[in-house]
Amino acid sequence: MGKNHYSLSPWGISQEKRSTLKKPRWIKILGEKPPVVDLESVILAVNCSNYAKLSIEEQARITGPVSCSFFVTIYDVVWHCVTLCLASIFTVAYQFIQCSHKLLTCNFGKGLLFLGKLIPYSCKTVHVRSCQFLYWPVFLHKHTFSLFTNVEFIHRSSLQNHLWSSISTDLTFGILLSIFFLANTKPISNWIFSICHTLTESILRSGCVWLMGVPAGFKLNTELARVLGMVSLNMIQVYSTIWYFIGTSILGYIIVAFIIVGVVFGATLQLALFLDLVRLVTLHVTSLHWLVSVLYSRQIQALASLWRIFRGRKWNPLRQRLDSYGYTVEQHVVGSLIFSPLLLLLPTTSVFYIFFTMLNTIITLLCISVEVLISLLYVTPCYEIFLWVLNKTRFPSGVWFSNVSLADEVVVSILCSNHAKLGELIGPHYKNVFSGVSSSFAKSMAYSVLTGCRITSNLSTSMPAIAPWMKLVCKEYWKLCHDSILESTVQKKRRFC
Repeated sequence: MGKNHYSLSPWGISQEKRSTLKKPRWIKILGEKPPVVDLESVILAVNCSNYAKLSIEEQARITGPVSCSFFVTIYDVVWHCVTLCLASIFTVAYQFIQCSHKLLTCNFGKGLLFLGKLIPYSCKTVHVRSCQFLYWPVFLHKHTFSLFTNVEFIHRSSLQNHLWSSISTDLTFGILLSIFFLANTKPISNWIFSICHTLTESILRSGCVWLMGVPAGFKLNTELARVLGMVSLNMIQVYSTIWYFIGTSILGYIIVAFIIVGVVFGATLQLALFLDLVRLVTLHVTSLHWLVSVLYSRQIQALASLWRIFRGRKWNPLRQRLDSYGYTVEQHVVGSLIFSPLLLLLPTTSVFYIFFTMLNTIITLLCISVEVLISLLYVTPCYEIFLWVLNKTRFPSGVWFSNVSLADEVVVSILCSNHAKLGELIGPHYKNVFSGVSSSFAKSMAYSVLTGCRITSNLSTSMPAIAPWMKLVCKEYWKLCHDSILESTVQKKRRFC
């Protein structure tokens, strides 16, 4: 439990909330009886004795033996200088992270704002991991827990262990992936070039050429199919040429960057960087899908509007409903002349839209999978899982009575307890990850695919919130670093004397 302040008051419940609870009658009767032992006095005496013990130890440390006072003085001077330097260095890093985050999210930093939009997942992951690394002065500043009760101390300690275990697990996976990349740099480069060549030649170009002909026996409009196919082939050719010259020169540096960020920031940043690179590499597929989807959606909307002419209906935008309307013969003729070619060109547009929608959906599902994996790495309670594997009795989950028959027909009830399963342990954490995901995500995605609207490229899983210690001003953070380093050396100074 540690040396903490003791209290009889329940933790986490305010006085107003406690006063509204209805107590049973037997508690009132018990409260009217004179107490045998005054627990408040006992608790007060324990706290006073504990504080007196700490004060005496501190005084004894200050007025220690004369033989070591000279060395202690030198040690104090040197360590104070080191403390000032370390606190200043981490405060500069703290200020740099704060300024970088503001520049990435505000409009006055155009270059960094463009970088934040170019690789958004990597920037977000770097900021989150940097905030977690800067938690160390709060972790070392242990005297802040001395005013809390033991129960609250346990909860705060559990939060610390979860944070550091998450960072350790992330760094472990990152180092393992970095070792794998370092040992297989050449095969990975060849595999990446093979994947890009297959995606460009065997899927995109062959698919566009196939759609320009007679795909699956469908008779399409030759002119429109040729125009859409040539636009797609030209964009694919330009983009693949650019990436070929850029990729051959910077692919080695990208792999080196993967290795470095895995060692420094962990596997989450590697996955985030992979996610951003996938979005950049497949930008031409996304652009072609957007172009064809705009054409397809406008064509569907035009056909729906023209169809209402033949039904004698008109959309009322003020009341958001369909009203009856009498169209003239000329309007029906013009509507028929526009409706017929649009309807006949719809199959040609649809096959191109279906082709690029399938490719874009595969890319979107890949990005969503990586995004979910990053979020799960953040919230997985590795420390609790480790304790659960060592001793499941630490996590009780309900009690029950077991009847045991003894001699002479005597039955004894033994109180037993159930242990929480692994799913019950990690379930609440994973549930919070998907708390921001809409229940109609699949429905809205299917509707977007059918109508040609924009498909959501992310699942909006919850990321770690901004840490409260990142809202401190620089002066307070410097003081926090300075005090935490000095407090961590108290035990070392005692051993030195």
